[in-house]
Amino acid sequence: MRISYFRSIFCWVFICVLISGCINDSTINIAESHKDEIAARDWFKKGTVLAKKGNYEQAILAFNKALELNPSYADVYINRGLSYDSVGYVDKAIDDYTKALYLNPYLFQGYANRGNALIKKGKIDQAIADYNKSLEINPSFVLAYYLRGLTFFEKGDIDRAIGDYNKALEIDPFNFESYYNRGIAWGEKGDLNRAIFDYTKAIEINSRITAPYVNRGVVLAEKGDYNRAIEDYNKVLEINPREIKAYINRGLVWETKGEFDRAIADYNRALEIDPKYSQAYVHRGDAWGEKGDQGRAIIDYDKALKLNPNDAVAYNNRGYTWGEKGDFEKAIADLNRALEIDPKFAEAYYTRGNIWVKKGDHYRALIDFSKASELDPKNERYRNRLREIRH
Repeated sequence: MRISYFRSIFCWVFICVLISGCINDSTINIAESHKDEIAARDWFKKGTVLAKKGNYEQAILAFNKALELNPSYADVYINRGLSYDSVGYVDKAIDDYTKALYLNPYLFQGYANRGNALIKKGKIDQAIADYNKSLEINPSFVLAYYLRGLTFFEKGDIDRAIGDYNKALEIDPFNFESYYNRGIAWGEKGDLNRAIFDYTKAIEINSRITAPYVNRGVVLAEKGDYNRAIEDYNKVLEINPREIKAYINRGLVWETKGEFDRAIADYNRALEIDPKYSQAYVHRGDAWGEKGDQGRAIIDYDKALKLNPNDAVAYNNRGYTWGEKGDFEKAIADLNRALEIDPKFAEAYYTRGNIWVKKGDHYRALIDFSKASELDPKNERYRNRLREIRH
């Protein structure tokens, strides 16, 4: 059968810390009254203001001036590191954070910032070590708990991620990011009610950010509460009429409710916003297929695969549609390709098994249904079909 997925928003929120305070006396090798020190502080303040405004290139130039005047100014290295990180110079950022921590090993913000940069380099364990060090210095540093939680989630350690979000929220009960990402973690564990609770808390804290509405809509749809899911997607589109995932997910809900014309209208709108969004073609193809227009469905799958030739779902769904049209050879070819791309794609085995049945090849069908059940043993459709073919 055709298969579709709701689109949640899973996003890393890389929050770094700009240091705005005065010069730390432990990092200065010149007298307070010296003109170079005063000038260095002025350049530091100027660079920090520029960085807060997002003018990172200009901020870097200002921080360079500060360091020319005082090469031992640790806070400048922290803020220049953040600026480098923000424009993609991650290695330079790590170097700056490391220099700052050499000059002042108690800068807990520096460990958190370096942890962020290390994540971008794929050095997850080193990042966790930095977050740990940051929390040793300041056990009440909410940001470090939040960032370490994100990192544990990335490693697949959902329980430890939730533990860190819990700690962050004990310290700061209004921490939007921790509620939002804990909601994602509960969703991964299948605890949909807790996920909804956390997304709702995030919305209460900041009702103008769309991501919690999108993800709460996904969870509500998974629970079968389609009307409330649609309300969430409507709210997203009220805030941001160009939020593609809201159109896609609302379209999927309309499909589930059997309102295929409304679904197609939402996919059309998504494609008006981004004509290269391949998933919108896949979903619109599904809706055409449900309406019985197999020709339009295949045209949309063709467009999706032109944009993304490695989309196993598009091959599966086009293969299913070829089967509906009676072109079993093309169906098998598409399903073979889907399984080349993703050998663990249970639904493609199931779909191909049904094509083998239509071709009268029950032996191959049995192999495919068995494989689908092996990959997803909790799927009742797969188990039932396997029992049918065995008898």
